[in-house]
Amino acid sequence: MEENGHITPEELKKKPRSTELGHLTPPYCLVPLNFVYNEDGSDVHIFLDDLSHIQYVEYVADNFSRRVQEPVVVFHDKGRRKFRLCPGASPDTPSYGKYCYTRNAMELDNIPVPPVLLWLENGLPHSIMRNAWVLYRQAKEPEIRRQNPNIESEPFFKTITDMWITEIPEVREYWMRLARKGILHYIKKKQEDHAAQSEAPNEGTTEEPSG
Repeated sequence: MEENGHITPEELKKKPRSTELGHLTPPYCLVPLNFVYNEDGSDVHIFLDDLSHIQYVEYVADNFSRRVQEPVVVFHDKGRRKFRLCPGASPDTPSYGKYCYTRNAMELDNIPVPPVLLWLENGLPHSIMRNAWVLYRQAKEPEIRRQNPNIESEPFFKTITDMWITEIPEVREYWMRLARKGILHYIKKKQEDHAAQSEAPNEGTTEEPSG
């Protein structure tokens, strides 16, 4: 339930974020942190995709709070489909979106990395499933939003999740093959870059002319 028009942390944690087929939120390495400054640079807000796992949002807010040495307030900006993290903001700021909760790192002895972050980033099979989901979502999102331009984040998430779950195994395997190719291409590119750097002559050295 929402309390006084606010989204409670308990409700955020209940939002469907995963199924037996794997986590359907954006992988953390693919969730951009958008920093927005005011004109004189005296204030900064962080924006996160509102499909981000709530534990990740809390992790970012805690570290942001520790950096700015004050509490950080988390809002849900419905128009931008983002979580907005604001240091020292008043919870009743309507232009920032719906108030979710406040995180204060000053009250914490330490900020451990949530286990979900470590688990999700572990192992190639998880990466393949997550990347397959990202590719599928990117391909299907324009069609869904074209049919329903005003769809909100939670109905959108449920719609595309239901689509993914009800796809026949051959379709899911197709997207996993694309994801696997993408990962292998990335690994190959990294290996080539590493080899090129290893073969490059050190700066400041010159070769002796032969003969």
